[in-house]
Amino acid sequence: MTKPSSSLSTKYRILIKIRSYLPEIVTYKIGTYRKSRSVNRIVKILKNQSEPAPSKKYSQTGINVFGFLSAGLGLGEAARSTVRGLSVIELPYSTCDIAVPTHPKDPFSNIGPNDENNFAFNVFHLNPSALEALLDPQVKKAYLSAGYNIAFWFWETTELPDYWVAASELFDEIWVGSSFCESVVRAKVSKPVRRIPLNVASVDPDPECRKKELEIPERGFLFLTMMDFFSRTERKNPFGAIEAFQKAFGPRDTDVFLIVKLINSGASRESNRLFELARKNDHIIIVDKFLSRSQLYSLINFSDCLISLHRAEGFGLPIAEAMSLGKPVIATGWSANMDFMTEQNSFPVPYKMMTLQSYAPPYPKGTTWADPNIDETARIMRSLVDDPELCREVGQKAREDIHTKFNAVATGQKIMERLDEIRKKT
Repeated sequence: MTKPSSSLSTKYRILIKIRSYLPEIVTYKIGTYRKSRSVNRIVKILKNQSEPAPSKKYSQTGINVFGFLSAGLGLGEAARSTVRGLSVIELPYSTCDIAVPTHPKDPFSNIGPNDENNFAFNVFHLNPSALEALLDPQVKKAYLSAGYNIAFWFWETTELPDYWVAASELFDEIWVGSSFCESVVRAKVSKPVRRIPLNVASVDPDPECRKKELEIPERGFLFLTMMDFFSRTERKNPFGAIEAFQKAFGPRDTDVFLIVKLINSGASRESNRLFELARKNDHIIIVDKFLSRSQLYSLINFSDCLISLHRAEGFGLPIAEAMSLGKPVIATGWSANMDFMTEQNSFPVPYKMMTLQSYAPPYPKGTTWADPNIDETARIMRSLVDDPELCREVGQKAREDIHTKFNAVATGQKIMERLDEIRKKT
């Protein structure tokens, strides 16, 4: 059995270990205080900074894209989504890649042109917790000299933290990737809020990648669920997927497996519970390592169905990626993923709203989100194993819908339309 990954830096693992001895309420309050203080400091610095003489004109069509463009994480893929949209409609752009020490670079990431960031518009794919990047000399110069600064945010619950509201003062408007995020941000932020749909990359599975290399079974029906421990088990709920799998299948189902794809397992003690469950069930397979985008697409493509029993999503990228590959998806029928999931192209799981009973930084005690129905999930899982034609039909509809509605052209056109609106008003 694979041991938890130790890919995190020694310094970061020591910090995690120290935090593990503190009650979650303490780490939540310390974390919130530090983030609020950091945001307020950055707002003060940038608001009091004398701006250079304006040299950028709105009439100069183009936009500078800042973000984790080469990082193998969701926010990095969101930034790459913007670049793909700009590329396909041939809107001029520049890029500035911001490094993420805790995540390896994805060698398959295409970050596009990189130059002097000379356009009048900036879009920053940075949630408020990462605003320190604005103080980098190159980024700061571009921020201060731009005509219009835009933040592109993702948040997963119905209540936006106060320090996010404070961070909004740094920007002329906020972009979000889903209707769910749009409603949450609009409720607390006074700046304009616009939804810019993400697109799903057309990444071909690695033809050289084999099931054996990914450490997954080479036979049988393969369910897949995914977990980044920086995203909190309380929200991603991998144990719900395991419980549903165990309800649906027993010892006689020798050709059915649940693949649990992990990353950053060293960041949480909860990973030990997952590994213990896998040790007790030979049909639960842990894959605990970083995969490039192409390798990850290969893993999804080898699988027969993706399961996401999340309690809240800011977009739901793995769900959309699986659907784009023609895979049936079973996922909680609530939050951002319902922008692209329907009863015709997927299997939305019914749920009840629940209240988080303890602190799970960055989410406070009392957070309200969805609790998916485990029994119904198990029933759906069983039905898919018993009906291959149902898998094929739903997967085909999923592929068609994602490719039709969540493509690079749709992203690029929406960006172009919004920039045109801004220019006309100024």
